[in-house]
Amino acid sequence: MAKLFPAHVGGLAYLRSLLAVLPGARIMATGGITVDNAADWLAAGAFSVSIGSDIAGNAPRLRALLDG
Repeated sequence: MAKLFPAHVGGLAYLRSLLAVLPGARIMATGGITVDNAADWLAAGAFSVSIGSDIAGNAPRLRALLDG
């Protein structure tokens, strides 16, 4: 697994371009991931996202995200 940090600098487009040339890569996006955009990162192909201060500080939204 590779860590993409800070993920928000390159954004979703950068993640997609990495996965275009490394389709089997397992990339964990970290840095700038929020409750509101975590699902976007996963949909873009991130293997996982890290739980940062925005997510950890918002337990009800985190539960909703994890429960799908």
